[in-house]
Amino acid sequence: MKLPRHLLLGKGGPSIVLLNGAGARLGYWDRVQPGLAAMAATLAYDRRVPEDPSRPDFGAATVRELRGLAAALGLAPPFLLVAHSMGGLYANLHARMFPREVAGVVLVDSTHPEQERRFAPGANLSTRGLRAAVALWDRLLGPGAMTEVVRIEAIAEEIRRAPAFPAVPLTVVTAGIAPPRWQVPAHLWEIHLDNQRELAALSPLGRQVMAERSNHYVPKRQPEIVVEAVREMVSGLRGDARG
Repeated sequence: MKLPRHLLLGKGGPSIVLLNGAGARLGYWDRVQPGLAAMAATLAYDRRVPEDPSRPDFGAATVRELRGLAAALGLAPPFLLVAHSMGGLYANLHARMFPREVAGVVLVDSTHPEQERRFAPGANLSTRGLRAAVALWDRLLGPGAMTEVVRIEAIAEEIRRAPAFPAVPLTVVTAGIAPPRWQVPAHLWEIHLDNQRELAALSPLGRQVMAERSNHYVPKRQPEIVVEAVREMVSGLRGDARG
């Protein structure tokens, strides 16, 4: 088994796994991972597209790849999943499919499973053009970094069919700075904020934290808020263990 490109830092549990946004690589976490590695073993890795990107279980196959990587590296569950943007879909699905493997989840300006459906009626020319460009890129160049964006609705459908999200600690970190209005119109931004509140309500142990000084790219713009969210969760989990 050839393992995906990865970086494992730190020791101890609960093992922390960093899930990239679409098209991002493990270096995206370079301002977050060192702080987390001081608390526990922390894994960043480059997600790979399933060999057959048309498969109906695209999301589940991606979750299984992570489980295989963790096992190969000797990282035992339960994991604390920290996911940015589209990585949040995989964290969401992982927690539903394998709840005993997940100690907690931190969603960082995460994609909501209903995002595509809710955005579509109000999408402007820029939004539709971007989606069309991504689909064309993927069709011409073959499976790659943008394939999962093309498959986003299929992954969302897997989440809809999965069991309920478990009652695990959940922190939703939401960007406080809106994108330019030409990119995401005000009405779509309001939908995004509503989606973020819904994500925080997935678990009775959920809460929302605003990254007031950051746009969507929170791990780069305001990494300390991600580190602090994880620190509080790790502290709580270790406190539960001692109790």
